[in-house]
Amino acid sequence: MIYYFSGAYEQKLKREMNIDQLFSFYHEKKLVISTIEYKKENPDKTFKIMLDSGAFTHFQQSKKKGIILSDKDIQDYTDDYLEYLNEWGDYLECFVGVDSVPDPENVDPTYAEKTWKNYLYMYERLRPEIRDKLIPVFHFNEDFKWLKNMLEYRHEDGTPIDYIGLAISLEGVKKVRIAWANQCRKIIEESSNPNVKTHAFGVGVKSVLEHINVTSTDATSWVKRAAFGMISIDDVAVPISDVQEQVIGGKHYTEKSLAHQEGIEKIIKERGYDLEDIKTNPYTRARFNIEDTLMWLDKVGDKTLKYKCDLW
Repeated sequence: MIYYFSGAYEQKLKREMNIDQLFSFYHEKKLVISTIEYKKENPDKTFKIMLDSGAFTHFQQSKKKGIILSDKDIQDYTDDYLEYLNEWGDYLECFVGVDSVPDPENVDPTYAEKTWKNYLYMYERLRPEIRDKLIPVFHFNEDFKWLKNMLEYRHEDGTPIDYIGLAISLEGVKKVRIAWANQCRKIIEESSNPNVKTHAFGVGVKSVLEHINVTSTDATSWVKRAAFGMISIDDVAVPISDVQEQVIGGKHYTEKSLAHQEGIEKIIKERGYDLEDIKTNPYTRARFNIEDTLMWLDKVGDKTLKYKCDLW
């Protein structure tokens, strides 16, 4: 599984650790270019770069301003994105099509059709050398006929779609997300394109990823937890900073049993970290969280899917 660490933060750390990254076209296009230039100057860095269209962010930011995006707004945004992709797409592992963002609580059936038509529009206007890097998106709560449509579609040269994005709901219980992702997998396996690659958007929860079959995923949890004074151990966020101890009651690791505290501190020491540095330095916590995910990925690669700490 490819795990793309999302977000513009801690670039020095991410580059140093040579980890795969996902960026958003909406507000990180300049950062993508600087990252590409960095890779050119440092050929030993092999990390992959994935680019999201930023359509969801564009939608949300406009909504906050009281703006309802028109078809022309989306068209203009798509054309700007296409121009960018045709210039920089050779250096990207893959990139996501501009999708129409649905409201999970009130799904508009025309959204899925618009997303599909926009994929076709973009595919036709991309340079032939990079077209197959374009990823269409199928969203939670959309009619499965649109997923089947993607799977059965063939381009003019007879080739199927190479990569499909699955926008798994981040709402509700994990069981719902897992069931939906597995329903998608069943449809994929029964289609004429069973080997299509799949990307799960924004799924960083290991206990979800352990129960679904996808090619790649992305998440910002590593940096969000670090910023809010937490470290990740297995699938659990552990509040550890002194600031967190003052603002949350009963959840800080020092408010747990002595055995629990000693267990946390033992893990930190075994992984080569200093407890006080972990408590006070968000950069150190970010590194710890990245390494925790990389350890889990190694276990997944070894088919050891039960990755649970005795402390939990």
